[in-house]
Amino acid sequence: GKGLLRSVELKDKATGKEISYLTGVKIREKAYELGLICRFQVNSLVMSPPLIITKEEADQIVDILKRTLVEAENRYF
Repeated sequence: GKGLLRSVELKDKATGKEISYLTGVKIREKAYELGLICRFQVNSLVMSPPLIITKEEADQIVDILKRTLVEAENRYF
């Protein structure tokens, strides 16, 4: 079927290299704790929101991603 598919590539800020699988899984778990269902694949967080997503829901995804990535940066990098 058709649908939206978005991903955010994750790299180590200091080296520019891909993050480890374990770090990616921990970041995904934090996003899930905050209410975002996504998966970690290779070096990206992948999301698949519905086609009928509202602006408010999209804003909520962005907010959760920001919170997740700020915490990940402070914790893992």
